[in-house]
Amino acid sequence: MKLKQTYDELSPITKNKCVLTEMISGNIVFRQCQQTGYYNYSNYVEENDNRDEINQTVTKLLTDNEEVKADYLKLVFKDSGGKIKTNRLWYPPVHVNPFYVLYPAGNSYEDFEWILATVDPITEESDINNTTNFNVFFAPENLEPSVVHVSPYKVAVVAKTYKSTEYESAIQDYNEYLLAVQSRLINAKEINNVHGK
Repeated sequence: MKLKQTYDELSPITKNKCVLTEMISGNIVFRQCQQTGYYNYSNYVEENDNRDEINQTVTKLLTDNEEVKADYLKLVFKDSGGKIKTNRLWYPPVHVNPFYVLYPAGNSYEDFEWILATVDPITEESDINNTTNFNVFFAPENLEPSVVHVSPYKVAVVAKTYKSTEYESAIQDYNEYLLAVQSRLINAKEINNVHGK
């Protein structure tokens, strides 16, 4: 894969220039490695035994399944090598919507893959602890815009897998799959409107 010329920094994970940076607020800088997907906020720095606190912040809304959280945290990368030891903690993203999920699975940042899969809503409370599942956030049409609804969705059928460094391809497919579903839903709604349903 040919890297873009607009990248800002070297990735501490791949050692390639493939990191995009963005100033979020105040002095907080968001960094993301476009090859692996791993991201870091500049305040995610391990010091004085604060790693558990940062991990809790990252995983708090991810899922209610403690085993899934533990598996996810195996993948955290600490930038403590090289000439400058920043001690930044880098995390792989999880993208999820009511139709698909893109998530990392493996044993470490050196040994994982990206999984693109369909998801189903969890209807049985027991499934929360017995399935790989992630929380979906959305505001239903019948609620106030300020109200965010959270629902757990479980991994259903794996559509594709990708190497750890194929994040750009994975996120592109994820977005294309989502757009295709949204397009079908819009078309179905328009057909129903025409027929007065």
